[in-house]
Amino acid sequence: MTSNALIIDSSPLFNAPLAQYLAEKGFNVAIVEHPSEAIALLRQTKFRFVAIGKGDPGFPFFELCSLVKELQPEAHLVTLGILGESTRVQHEHALGALAHLNRPFSIHALQYLFEHLPENPRSPQPNTTACPKLPTSLIAESPAMRAIVRELFSIADSKAHVFLTGESGTGKEIIAETIHALSPRKEKPFIKINCAAIPESLIESEFFGHEKGAFTGALLKKSGRLELAHEGTLLLDEITESPLSFQAKLLRAVQQQQFERVGSCQTLQVDVRFISTSNRDVQDFIARKLFREDLFYRLHVIPIHIPPLRERREDIIPLVEYFLAQACKENNKSQKRLSASAVHFLQSHPWPGNVRELSNLVERTAIMHQNDVIQMEDLRWRHPMVSKDISTSPATLADIEKQTILETLSRQKNNRSATARNLGISVRTLRNKLKDYSQDLNH
Repeated sequence: MTSNALIIDSSPLFNAPLAQYLAEKGFNVAIVEHPSEAIALLRQTKFRFVAIGKGDPGFPFFELCSLVKELQPEAHLVTLGILGESTRVQHEHALGALAHLNRPFSIHALQYLFEHLPENPRSPQPNTTACPKLPTSLIAESPAMRAIVRELFSIADSKAHVFLTGESGTGKEIIAETIHALSPRKEKPFIKINCAAIPESLIESEFFGHEKGAFTGALLKKSGRLELAHEGTLLLDEITESPLSFQAKLLRAVQQQQFERVGSCQTLQVDVRFISTSNRDVQDFIARKLFREDLFYRLHVIPIHIPPLRERREDIIPLVEYFLAQACKENNKSQKRLSASAVHFLQSHPWPGNVRELSNLVERTAIMHQNDVIQMEDLRWRHPMVSKDISTSPATLADIEKQTILETLSRQKNNRSATARNLGISVRTLRNKLKDYSQDLNH
């Protein structure tokens, strides 16, 4: 017997992927823009699945959710939103909502949702306000990323510290944010500290805070990132770049969850989960006495390695579609689509800057390109570091990446900052790549 599905949203075009997925699952799908139309249908037709997005300002969101559950108590109710909007409070407290989906829709999120829908939505739930934990902030179509996403649910529920490794731009911060969002700490702060960006003379103050008058310029008492993250999560970005003198004090804070502000003798107690990231060879840093081994093992309870984009090519086009929709919306541009040649180019490029480089190119193309269809040459023209003979020159992806970086560096007259900016990578990543190429020549 065919089931019915209803999508209620004032922007129906955004929901085409959901409607298509529902149709493929065997649903008869109806899409309406106004609550009044929805109410008429809800009174006439039995629906198994109802999705509610942004509606009529004159008809409150919560009231519509409540009315759906009143008229269709056996329907699976799901709320819709756009990634980045403040929808968490809505979907967790909307009466009877089972889950929330962000747009653009991730196939993985849709599959996970339908795999976990309860047989009877009216049956008692352990927590009536909780929604299935969907990794909607991640795009994970490749086997490697799907495996990581599957692990995130059990990782998030634990208290264990997490250590994320991977090249610059692979999405380590997104993974960290997802772990926090899925964890029992999600209502508490998620605080970040970039260990590579803070001068050695200031890192203790930034991390632990300081008392008034603790040093020249300390005109007021200041709470550090550790204190601000109490009961939440603290992201130690590029932890291997932190100075050794700071690492010893950080070790105590991680082990004992205690610290003192700079200039104070009062010991403060915190409850913080640490998530650390690094794009370096940590074991090499330990061997060179640049990173404390004891600190590493305290932070490295659960390791997660994020593979580079060139090793998870199934993610490239879904990421492009997401970035394209986001860039067009934010810049008031008409929605654009990719030609077959553009898809081929995107899937064959090595992406030395990983997801960050991809996002950079897509945003630039969305803003500058005037037509609705993006061709390969449109992308190549806006990615000037790409060789015109890229499809026939180097033999391997590593060779393509090396050629791309070296040609861009030459075009920028060896200006590393400009080269990194054009490639969409950090200067540190560029420096490490050039060091590797130099070592290759010496061997």
